[in-house]
Parts: sequence; C-alpha cells; structure tokens
Amino acid sequence: MILKKVIIENIRSHEYLEFEPASIGVTAISGENGAGKSTIVDAFSWSLFGTRLHGLRNKNYIREGVDAKEKTVQVISYIRVGNTDFMIKRKITSNEGACECKVFSYNEEIGDFEIFSLRTVVDEVTDPVCHI
Repeated sequence: MILKKVIIENIRSHEYLEFEPASIGVTAISGENGAGKSTIVDAFSWSLFGTRLHGLRNKNYIREGVDAKEKTVQVISYIRVGNTDFMIKRKITSNEGACECKVFSYNEEIGDFEIFSLRTVVDEVTDPVCHI
C-alpha cells in the first residue's frame, strides 16, 4: 500500500488539512507540541480501520466547537494497492460519534472514483456455487 494523500476536516486540532507525503524518499512531519502532528497519522489510521486511537471515542475526534450535523467531520485517504487507487471516506455524522465509511476505487474508463464493490472481488475469487 502506498499513501498518496490524506484530507482532514474538523478532526481534533485541524479545521482543514491536506497532507501529501513525498512520492520518493522519506516524509518528516515536524512542529511544536499540540500542533497536530500525531493527529495526521491517527486520522489516517482511523480512516482505514475505524479504530479508536488513544482510547478516544469517535465524538472526541470532532474539532472543538464544531457541530457534526452542520459541518463536515471526516478523513479522506487516497491510497494505491497494487495497480488500483482507492479513496476511503470515514465521516462522523452526529455529535454522539456515529460514523460511516465508504470505499471507492478509481475507474480509468470514466476517469473518476466509483463506489467499490466487494462483491466483484468475492465473485472473482470464490467458487460460483459458494457465495458469501
């Protein structure tokens, strides 16, 4: 997996941040304490796995003073796995911390991302008689 970009909106200390690591070499994230360095890494991990980092509940990721029903609270991660680009959107949809996650794959024929269907992958790798 290759990380291409992470977009953070209203997550902890970040109102809006686009982070693109170097395509070659090493990327360093530096800043003072409390600047939000760890939030970048934590937000990427949360977008992929939905894990609660540092014991925080989803509602604790919402930027202070933000109403999740009125403003977008999400992390969008762009990754490449093999020869396929994916976009993962994990969004907090309520102030109580309810969230949703959608995965999209890049379709070269249409030149844009479309919802990723796990069913297609399952159909390709399972016996036609046995479906999950």
